[in-house]
Amino acid sequence: MKNYVNENIPDPKELIKKAEQVLRKLCESKKIAINGNLIDSNKKYKARKYFEHEQKNSFSYKSKKPNDFSGLYVFYNKNKPVYVGISKTMIRRLKYHLFGKKDNESSFVYILAKAKYENDTGQIHNGKRKDFPFNDYKDEIQNDMKENWSMKYCAIENGYELSFIEIYVACVLKSKWNTFKTH
Repeated sequence: MKNYVNENIPDPKELIKKAEQVLRKLCESKKIAINGNLIDSNKKYKARKYFEHEQKNSFSYKSKKPNDFSGLYVFYNKNKPVYVGISKTMIRRLKYHLFGKKDNESSFVYILAKAKYENDTGQIHNGKRKDFPFNDYKDEIQNDMKENWSMKYCAIENGYELSFIEIYVACVLKSKWNTFKTH
């Protein structure tokens, strides 16, 4: 059976098998230090070079040929998995996490900034996102990520697999900062 854009709708049992394979692959792979691999000594983003061996299957920016890839990534802080994310353009998405200037570019950093704000002030920010002092927190958080965090990843092209496996891996790893609330 296919959906409206002619994608095969997978068997849920096959999705579970694939999720278990990806989880095994992630568990067996070494963590990639962000500093020195995705960020160079001049604090420049160099993930495009780091991931040059990956088969490109998606377009970022205004490229006329595939220059990015879809996949799942796990961020680690102090060797603990803290966040599982997915993207059709992983290289670009990781750059936004590490260098994004706006809260809508760096939604994970926004979540961390909001938690830090609430911890620092003892107040819960219930206002609009645009009214949150994101710039007061983002640099410290992004610099910590660049200097001290690591990651693992797995290239996954199929959208059903990508979405399903994100939730599966986040649940198995018990990643603190994932939420699957919708808007």
